[in-house]
Amino acid sequence: MRTIATSNEPFTFQTYFQAETFLEKQGYHCENECWVQDEKPIATVVAKPNGIQIEFNKIQH
Repeated sequence: MRTIATSNEPFTFQTYFQAETFLEKQGYHCENECWVQDEKPIATVVAKPNGIQIEFNKIQH
């Protein structure tokens, strides 16, 4: 399950698989442990105390 925060907090998932599947559905693909898509910010999947989160880097590839 994912939760959506009203602030700038990222999505939270229970597993890496859920987070990676979400990114794939958004058109991202994995390159060197980063998730990339043309014209969109680079994403990384990170373990946090409250679950697995997707963080978006403002720098595009």
